[in-house]
Amino acid sequence: MFITLFINCSKDSSDNGSNEPNQSEEGSPEISISEFDDLIEKRTNLRISISGVQNQTNTKVLINGNELLSTNEKDFEFELNPFDYPNGNTKLTVKAEASGKESVKNEEFEIKKLLFRSYGGLSSSSVDSYLAINLQSTGELVAFKKIVTYDDPIFFHAEDSFIEEDIIVTQYSLGTNSTFHIARMYGNVQP
Repeated sequence: MFITLFINCSKDSSDNGSNEPNQSEEGSPEISISEFDDLIEKRTNLRISISGVQNQTNTKVLINGNELLSTNEKDFEFELNPFDYPNGNTKLTVKAEASGKESVKNEEFEIKKLLFRSYGGLSSSSVDSYLAINLQSTGELVAFKKIVTYDDPIFFHAEDSFIEEDIIVTQYSLGTNSTFHIARMYGNVQP
């Protein structure tokens, strides 16, 4: 006795593919922003990537609600210059839209415009040192400080009214028990 068995497997077209995702349906764009510090003092490059979608995206970058740039690129980099914004708390917003779906990512950080940083070694028990910062263009004094510590870095930050331009940094060293006096000047220093 010989028995033949045929097995036929087919997909029922009436199922409408409920077990498989619709390949034409895209999710919302996923936004990633390169890591950066909570404090931005100098020009900083930020990288933004949009993923999770295949269709063209429209991405906008805003700082404190004001549009900085708009692009269709999914991977791009831009420079954030703190001298273009006021000091203080700042909000970066990235909005990406693709296939009618929008995603938004916010990052908050502080802007503090760095004029100059000294790496210490300026004062000792026998020498008092001072740093002065003047505008290169007019000679106007914008910062002056006695350097009390020997090893700690000293930071000079600009006020909001400061317009980014080259500065002159002058170090004055005065002997505490002698007539020793030295002045060193460094011109064309960029903040």
